Amino acid sequence: MKHIISIHIIIILFSGICAYFVFYQPHTVKNTVITVNNKHFSKSAIEDSIKHKPFYQTTKEHINQIIDKELMVQEAIKEKINQDKNFQKTIKALYKNNLIQMLIKKKTDQFKKSPLSENIIKKYATLYDTKVSIKNNVTGQILSRKLFNELPEDIQYKLLLTDKRAVSLKTKDKNIIFSILTEKKTKPGKLDRKKLEQDIIGIRNKYMWNIWIDSIKKKAKIKINKNIYGAES
Repeated sequence: MKHIISIHIIIILFSGICAYFVFYQPHTVKNTVITVNNKHFSKSAIEDSIKHKPFYQTTKEHINQIIDKELMVQEAIKEKINQDKNFQKTIKALYKNNLIQMLIKKKTDQFKKSPLSENIIKKYATLYDTKVSIKNNVTGQILSRKLFNELPEDIQYKLLLTDKRAVSLKTKDKNIIFSILTEKKTKPGKLDRKKLEQDIIGIRNKYMWNIWIDSIKKKAKIKINKNIYGAES
């Protein structure tokens, strides 16, 4: 597919020019307030940077820092550090991480739009300090007991969504199923409504994120050479 440029090539090009064009604008009398060799800094870019400077810095100190950084960038480019493989790996990692962070924020904002029902909030308040037993559904053995709020987020939300007092969780070993059983509440506690809602939104977002990830995994074509697992396979 000749019209598709690989991520690797984009990263190489990006690493070579991204730093060079930070705060850069073509030289005009109207917008250039600082020039460092052939690099021009616009008034709007400098004013924006000053707005976000550390509280302990004076404006003069901050501007000097901008100039020092620009001189270092120019020297790094002269020495072709931007073409170094390690630098390109770093830029590639930053590129991917920023994409992921922006995706997480976008999806989280979408999840937040779903309103919380009053029933879910009341149920969470009831279960918050309730003990839960984790049982091997095959042998009937009780494996452990935990407070509801100590359970994994997806199990918490499954319990909130169901009218039953138990939910099942399949483990990596398909022969074993754990049942999460709610028990008698230990002690009633006073919980702040705002904190309750924040907690529920947090576990709901994690639950919805896992469902979304599973859905795109099912659509994706994924191949894994089992030898990569080594002894674990």
